[in-house]
Amino acid sequence: GVFRLLGSTDVTLRLTSALIGIATLVALYWLGRELYGKRLGLLATGVMAGNYWAIAMSRNGYPNVLIPPLECLALVCLWRGYRDRRPLWMALGGIFVGTVLYTYLAARLFPVTLVLYALYVLIVDRPRDGARLGGAALAVGLAALVFAPLGLHFYHHPHDFMERASQVLVFESGGGWADWLRMMARNYWANLGALFVRGDIRPLYNLPGKPILTPLLAPFLLIGLGVSLRRGREVAYGLLPILLVGMCLPAVLTDDIMPQSQRMTGTMPAIYLLVGLGLEQCLSWLAGQFPRGRRWAVLAVVALLLL
Repeated sequence: GVFRLLGSTDVTLRLTSALIGIATLVALYWLGRELYGKRLGLLATGVMAGNYWAIAMSRNGYPNVLIPPLECLALVCLWRGYRDRRPLWMALGGIFVGTVLYTYLAARLFPVTLVLYALYVLIVDRPRDGARLGGAALAVGLAALVFAPLGLHFYHHPHDFMERASQVLVFESGGGWADWLRMMARNYWANLGALFVRGDIRPLYNLPGKPILTPLLAPFLLIGLGVSLRRGREVAYGLLPILLVGMCLPAVLTDDIMPQSQRMTGTMPAIYLLVGLGLEQCLSWLAGQFPRGRRWAVLAVVALLLL
């Protein structure tokens, strides 16, 4: 649609990517609000809006920019369907899950991550009512139906499915299980280290070596992760660590230069919501330490420091 309006140029491609990046902010806010409340949604969205990695990824014209907004929309719908026992929302979530598989190879791990989260929910929450279980079955069926045309193409052209994977997967690098596990462990450390220490070194995707989070923001992710783990028996809080670890897998499973920022795009919702969760915890603590008259002054100083 943008190409029809403005022509097929590199500027138009980048503009399309930027518009998707703006839409991602709306989707992230919606997800944060549904899971944890309006304030956390605003905090997470504010962090993402000014974060270098998110801005760079939404300007370079690659299809992986579509993964975060579709993930957020899928998670919002699945969560609302599960929480409110509304199969229609679960069905819509399944449609978005199927749609995200058309974007970029790294999105193939999103359904796997959702399966891990579903197993966690079954253990923690033990849903028994028919509306939830029936809605989940409906979501799986519609996700499969949406993916079916692409799946049918892969069935008839398996080379298209495996070509890129066979070039980069650790399992294609030779060696055995011990070598593969060592490589994956190294990749996990490298990609999680990209959050705080040393980011992607390739200028095509990043200011070489720039970490995803600034030194001022990084501690809030750790605080948010701690809160999520401490409140892990609440299914909303268990989502973020699982999403972070699961959507690191596209980078972890590849034998390539590490870290891989474009293959970690699926972790964006988890990263920014965890930072927002950490910020909310600290702001709530600060608000409780100061009288109402001085509270906004303290919060303003914190906001300026973060900027």
